[in-house]
Amino acid sequence: MEMNENPDNDSEGLLQLEKQSAVSYLAQQWAKKYLQNVELNYFYEHKQDALNFKKVVSLEGRKRTAQKLIDSLRTVSLQAWNKTKALLSEEIKRLVHKR
Repeated sequence: MEMNENPDNDSEGLLQLEKQSAVSYLAQQWAKKYLQNVELNYFYEHKQDALNFKKVVSLEGRKRTAQKLIDSLRTVSLQAWNKTKALLSEEIKRLVHKR
């Protein structure tokens, strides 16, 4: 039976093994914490979505939504009317120049 002639090789091998174990342990701990955070974020976002949905479909939420739509409709209607006026004025100019 041969004894290892260099005890430093044994210590280096053990040290390397300990380092690999430490890295593996840290990686496992990080992964565990990461998964916990992912789950917490998922449940928080899901809960927030449910709360937001409840706010939107409530009577007050529907009133706010209706008001936002009315305000948007006013703005879009004004933009459409301005565009229509611009197109009609160009058409009138074209017809006047044709005569």
